[in-house]
Amino acid sequence: MSRTKSLFLFPPALFLALAVFVGADSQQKPRSPDATGYHGLSWEVSARVTLDENGNPVQTIEGFPAVVSVRPCSPAHRVGIEPGDKLVEVDGRDLDQPGPLFEKIRPGVTYRLVTERDGALSEVEITLTERPADAPAPVLTAPVGSLDDWSCTQMLR
Repeated sequence: MSRTKSLFLFPPALFLALAVFVGADSQQKPRSPDATGYHGLSWEVSARVTLDENGNPVQTIEGFPAVVSVRPCSPAHRVGIEPGDKLVEVDGRDLDQPGPLFEKIRPGVTYRLVTERDGALSEVEITLTERPADAPAPVLTAPVGSLDDWSCTQMLR
C-alpha cells in the first residue's frame, strides 16, 4: 500500500519541479526582440482586483513596486538600489499606476529613477547594459554589498 501511495505523490512533485525550472528559465528570456537590456533588478507589485458597476474586473495598484532582488555588479547595484527599496518614479512617471516600468529595454538606454528607502527619496540614473553571461545570482536582502565586495571592477566595461 505504501508503494501505491508514493506513486500517486511522485507525478505532482515532478510536475511542480518542472514548473519551477521552466518558470525560472522563462524569466531570463527577453519579452520581445527589442527587450535585450539588463538592469539587474526584480520587483513585485501589490494589486487588487475589484468589479466595476458592470461586473468587469478592474485592477488597482496598491502602493509602489518594491525591489525584491538586485544582481551584484548590475546597473541597479552600481547606482545603489537595494532589495526593499520602493520604485516611486521613472522619468517623471509615477509608478503607482498600472503600466510597464520601463518603456524600452535596450542596452544604452538611461532612465531617471526615484526610489524610496526608509521614508527618504533618492534620485538615480540607471543605464541599461547587455546582460553578462556570468551574472551573479540575485541578492534578496539588503545590503547587497559594495562593488569591491563582489569584484565588480572586472565586470565593468
